[in-house]
Amino acid sequence: MKLKYLLHGIGIGLFTAGCISLIVFATAGRMSDEQIIKRAKELGYVPQTEATSELVQLTSENPAKEADSKTGVVTEEITPPGVKTSEEASEKASEKTSVKTSEDVKAEEEAKKKAEEEAAKKAEEEAKKKAEEEEAKKKAEEEAKKKAEEEAAKKAEEEAKKKAEEEAKQQQQPKGETVTITIQSGQFSESVSEACEKAGLVKSATEFDKYLCDNGYSGRLAVGEHKIAKGSSFEEIAKALCAH
Repeated sequence: MKLKYLLHGIGIGLFTAGCISLIVFATAGRMSDEQIIKRAKELGYVPQTEATSELVQLTSENPAKEADSKTGVVTEEITPPGVKTSEEASEKASEKTSVKTSEDVKAEEEAKKKAEEEAAKKAEEEAKKKAEEEEAKKKAEEEAKKKAEEEAAKKAEEEAKKKAEEEAKQQQQPKGETVTITIQSGQFSESVSEACEKAGLVKSATEFDKYLCDNGYSGRLAVGEHKIAKGSSFEEIAKALCAH
């Protein structure tokens, strides 16, 4: 680069010297030294002192301008049109890197936001599914409980109906014939109920014994012989067995 500046300065010097020589030759014997210098300045010639001061000023203002220490000619690096200097290229690359980094950050934020939205959506779906499963389980348990209660109520109703029919049947039996039931000391209501079944007073010893226990007759049975008419109800038979 210095050789180029040197050649450039030499060319300018030769051109200036040629112009001066031409002026001197053309005006020989007709122009004074001052007139020659004035004319040279008009043609672009700069005295060495002024060139040196201009060199210092240009160098301080624009580092891209340089001066040859020997010739004192100011040279400037000329960049071809469309070609970027190293500083411009560095600034452009820095701007590009900055833009790229900003785009990367934006892309990362969008990806993070999308991932968070998908995770929230998945968690919501799982919670909804779990709630539906719990609701279905609770509903199934309630239906099973309700069904069991209905079956238990139906069974109890059937038993009560059957018992009422048997009692009504016994009450409808013709009275008149009597049987004797003997109760011995220490005899329990179960054996007394079996004796009543054998005598034809009741059809089921188990049901009659249950009636005696539920209504407080089992502990009041009286020892001795008891005459009871067939067709009597459970209450009539129980009272007769407890009478002294």
